[in-house]
Amino acid sequence: MAEVDQQPLVHPEPDQPLNLHPGALRYAMVALTSFIFALMLIALQLIGLYAAVQGRRQKDIRVNWCSPAFRDFAVAVTTGNCDKFNVIESSSNGIGCISLPGDQQRDWLLGTIIALSVALACQIFDTVLMLLTNSDTRWRAVKAQRPWLTMFGGVIMLVVLMVFGVFNAKDLPKGVTETVWIYRIEPSRAMGRVCRGILNPPGLRGVNIGYMDGLFESWRKVYYGH
Repeated sequence: MAEVDQQPLVHPEPDQPLNLHPGALRYAMVALTSFIFALMLIALQLIGLYAAVQGRRQKDIRVNWCSPAFRDFAVAVTTGNCDKFNVIESSSNGIGCISLPGDQQRDWLLGTIIALSVALACQIFDTVLMLLTNSDTRWRAVKAQRPWLTMFGGVIMLVVLMVFGVFNAKDLPKGVTETVWIYRIEPSRAMGRVCRGILNPPGLRGVNIGYMDGLFESWRKVYYGH
C-alpha cells in the first residue's frame, strides 16, 4: 500500500497591522519643514537675483552718504576736489546726507548676480547628488549624500563679504575727500557761514547702520519711530 505524506493543515493568519518606525512621524515633519524652507530660500534668491539685474540696468545709480557733520543748517558740501553736493535731509535723527554716484553699488550688484547664480547652480548640483546617492555612499570614507557645494560655498561667500566689508569700512567713498567745506545758513543770521570739516571712514558700525537703514526703510514709523 502506498504511503501518503500527511501535511499539517495551515490556517491563514489575519493580516498583521503595519508597524511604523517609532521616529517616522518626526522624520516626516523634519523633511516637510526642510522642503518648505528650501522653497522659501530659492524664492528669495530668485527675487534677489531679479532685483539685482534690474538695479544694474539703471543708468544713473545714486547712493546717499550721511554724516553728523552735515547737520545744523548745512545746505551744501564742497570736497577737496571742488565737487559740490547739496545736503539732503535724512530720516535718521542727527545726520545729513549727500548724493554720490553709485559706482561701488554697481559693482556690488554685479557681485550679487554672480554669487546668486553660482549658489543656485550649487544647490541644483547638490540636489541631484543627494537623489542619486544614499546614506551608505562614500567617497574617500566621507559620506557623499551631503550638500557639500552649498555648505562650503556659503562659508566662502561669508568670508568674502566680511573681507570686502572691512576694506570698505576703512575708506571714504569715491569722490569724497577727508577735508570738506560745509556751507551753513542759520535762520538767526543774515549771512551764511562756511566751516571746515574732517570726515572719518564709517567703520563697521557706520556700515551696519547704513545697511539697516536701507533694509528697513520701508517700515517707516515702525523702524524710525517718528
